[in-house]
Amino acid sequence: MYVTPEHLDEAIRKFLELHAGTRFEYVSHAELREEVADRYFREAWVCAGNKIQVDMPKARGIHMDNIRTVRDAELAKLDREQITAISISDTAAMAAIENKKQALRDLPVTFDLTVAKTADELRKLWPPNLPKAEE
Repeated sequence: MYVTPEHLDEAIRKFLELHAGTRFEYVSHAELREEVADRYFREAWVCAGNKIQVDMPKARGIHMDNIRTVRDAELAKLDREQITAISISDTAAMAAIENKKQALRDLPVTFDLTVAKTADELRKLWPPNLPKAEE
């Protein structure tokens, strides 16, 4: 498909109208710091001069949301196990499952992401009682 300069100008004008008040800076792929070459934290990228950096508080929120997603799936699995344990009146299994579920529910409060000072360190932090998220 061939795009004429006029079509490109019109597309850029419409884009800028839709994003009025937003500051744009061009940063080439080659200029991206290694820290942001991975798009996992792209919603936490901020422009600092002509460099892209990761806003660590935002990145921690993104990472915790990903942890919660995996945690929620694990809680659903435990719900099914708990129903089975209840149906056969296995009180020991019910108690063990409830303890696992409580530990998972407590993760957002007990798992400290503030120890990570860089995006790479943060990405490596993962609760040991959760399966690693698929990337």
